[in-house]
Amino acid sequence: MELSDLRKDWQDADVVSKNEQELKRMADFMHHPVVRRIKVKFLIEFVSMTILLFVYYDWFDGDKKPVYANILFVSGIILYMLNNTFAYVSLMLRPVTAANIKHSHELFLTKVKRLSVASIIISFIYAASFVLFFFSTITFTHSNYNLLVILIVMLILMFYLSHRLWRRWIKQLTMQVREFNSGYTL
Repeated sequence: MELSDLRKDWQDADVVSKNEQELKRMADFMHHPVVRRIKVKFLIEFVSMTILLFVYYDWFDGDKKPVYANILFVSGIILYMLNNTFAYVSLMLRPVTAANIKHSHELFLTKVKRLSVASIIISFIYAASFVLFFFSTITFTHSNYNLLVILIVMLILMFYLSHRLWRRWIKQLTMQVREFNSGYTL
């Protein structure tokens, strides 16, 4: 192909041009409402877990619980906090990891998908340690079994809602990546 043919093809190409505001909006991924909600969720959970970690022993009679229950409970809290810290650092503080914006968006979406799975699994581990801690010294009666069943049903409902929330966020981010990819031209 000759240079003149290449120029003609380039000029004849149906190029969708973007104004400066559209380009800024596409590049400003970190101020997307979904990303902002994820940040707020992580920060609220981190602060709550930190407070719980400092007050659980006194408020919830940690000294009367078995050592294994205390260790598992604290481990569950710390694991949950580490997951949130890792997520915050990897997603929010270092979002651009590729040479171009398009690929960075795709990598960010992949990270969010992985994080959603890890967060749900770690939440389950934390919830199990929570239940074990609070029910470790109870002598079970019929009403206590009913309370345990209600608590487990509530936890399953919370996992389901958390899964739906993550799915909705991932769907919104996927739509943004698709929108970005459909308007991406060289």
